[in-house]
Amino acid sequence: MAPLIRLLAIVSSILALTIGASWAAPNYKITVLPGGTEMEYSGTIEFGSSGALRGALNDNPGVKVLHLLSRGGDVYWARQMQNLVRDRGLITVVDSRCMSACAFVFLSGVERYLAPGAKLGFHRESGDGQSAAEVNMIEESDAQAMRAMGISGAFIDKAFSTPSSDIWIPSEDELMSAHVITGVTSRFAMPEDAKLAPNLAEQVLTANP
Repeated sequence: MAPLIRLLAIVSSILALTIGASWAAPNYKITVLPGGTEMEYSGTIEFGSSGALRGALNDNPGVKVLHLLSRGGDVYWARQMQNLVRDRGLITVVDSRCMSACAFVFLSGVERYLAPGAKLGFHRESGDGQSAAEVNMIEESDAQAMRAMGISGAFIDKAFSTPSSDIWIPSEDELMSAHVITGVTSRFAMPEDAKLAPNLAEQVLTANP
């Protein structure tokens, strides 16, 4: 009976962790912008991010543009989001900032734009429990994908030579000349537009309860 009891204890622990992860409040938000053709992902890239993005895209098949606002997160989930963006042929846009793992999601866009003044940040990858050799192997795979996009070798070397404790934010000229971005433009919807109606409602309720 003792082995069975130990097995049941292990199963219970796994279920508790799984349920806890599924019920934890996510550190991200997905918003459909006015018009229904643009969507914003804002927040950390973490467990559940790719599934939530897939569900939101399935519910809104008219979306063609994905805005990204994130300081980064887990590279594993960022790769899952990359596959979604690439498979659906989405345009990626950064209105404010997109750092670390977020930059790899941005790179999967069929076209890639920054709003004026927006920042895109790169640094060396890192992973909990992974050796330097494992990280190097993953980075080489990502570097090959970037080279296949036409991104310059000098840019790739600079991105992956920046320590993971630091961040490199290239200028717009550097991004353009290295073929990282398609252009700089303000022609896409601004995510603040989606917040106008709720804020206006709050103001009306405050003035006329």
